[in-house]
Amino acid sequence: MSRLSASECEFFAEETIVTIVPNVNHPPFNFISGVFGPLESGIPCEVPLWLATTLRKRGKCVIRMPDWMLVANLEAIVAHERNQETLGNLPFHYMEISQLLFANAHEDIAQPEKVSQLLQDLEQIRMDRIRIGIANTAEAVKLDQSIVSTSLNNVASMEILAMRDFFLSSLDAFLWLRPPEDANQEVPAALGRREVGASDYETPSQSANAGGRKIRRFRES
Repeated sequence: MSRLSASECEFFAEETIVTIVPNVNHPPFNFISGVFGPLESGIPCEVPLWLATTLRKRGKCVIRMPDWMLVANLEAIVAHERNQETLGNLPFHYMEISQLLFANAHEDIAQPEKVSQLLQDLEQIRMDRIRIGIANTAEAVKLDQSIVSTSLNNVASMEILAMRDFFLSSLDAFLWLRPPEDANQEVPAALGRREVGASDYETPSQSANAGGRKIRRFRES
């Protein structure tokens, strides 16, 4: 199965339910995914992110930011990520959601510069934690410890996209380096003797640029 591209990850993220405050009245929207609305001016309503951004572009609503994108909550999340050994629990598509909101509803974000900086800090901390996890796995293999599985709890979609090829290649390399239990057992030919280097690792930015439609970074308009 081929990996998802950045644009496909964004597509799935657009199904996330968000809250809008419309400034128009409209009967319910009947979609395959469900019925949303009706829209009543000034009354909060929950709709998919793709519909929210469409209405926002047309000046028909204001999008309320998710609670985790508020400055106080982001500061707490960043502090938690710095002090914990495991990844914190964030929306699976948190990167794509925040990028879409910056691109389409920048005016609705309170303290956008601060939010942008916190999101970049959060991304960097989490990717560093993933790299450390891979390094710890490599060290365990070096010490001839058995590695049955690797935990990736709370990893986000764009983080998977960024490190998937590198991580899978690393596991192949670890298997090749591990002495076979049977002295006569050969290493599967499919593994070969591939070296794993820094070039196999992609940042979320590089993955986004390679995935067709370009995912915008956290930035101000």
